[in-house]
Amino acid sequence: HFNFHYHAHLDIFINVFSYLVPAGIGIRPPDCIYWLHTHDVSGIIHVESPENRTFSLGQFFDIWGKKFNNSQIFDFTVDKSQNKSLAVFINGTAVTDMQYRNIPLFNHEDITIVYGTPPSELPAYEFSY
Repeated sequence: HFNFHYHAHLDIFINVFSYLVPAGIGIRPPDCIYWLHTHDVSGIIHVESPENRTFSLGQFFDIWGKKFNNSQIFDFTVDKSQNKSLAVFINGTAVTDMQYRNIPLFNHEDITIVYGTPPSELPAYEFSY
C-alpha cells in the first residue's frame, strides 16, 4: 500500500557517455517491490512508500546492488591525476560538501552523476507529470 508516490530523475555519464539506468531496479516479481524502484529505462526513480519519509540516493544504489560514494561509481574510482573525477549535480547545480550517498530524493528533482570527462552539456529532464 503506497500512500506517498513521487518521482526523481537520474542521469549517469561515464567518460562522456550516457549510462542506462535499467528498468526493474527494486522490482522482484511476483510479490516484492521496494519503495525505491524503476519501471523503465527513462531514469525515473519511483518513490512509493506507505509513510512520508525522505529516501537517499545511496539507498537507491543499495537496492540496485551497485557501488556509489564520493570516490566511486560502479567499478570506476576517482583518480584526479588521470582526470577521473566524480561529480553530482542537482537540477544543474554541483553538489559540494556532502556525502553523495546522503543526497535526498525529492519530487521532480533531476540528479546527474558524472564520472571522468563530462558531456558537453548537462541534460535537463522535463517532468511531464
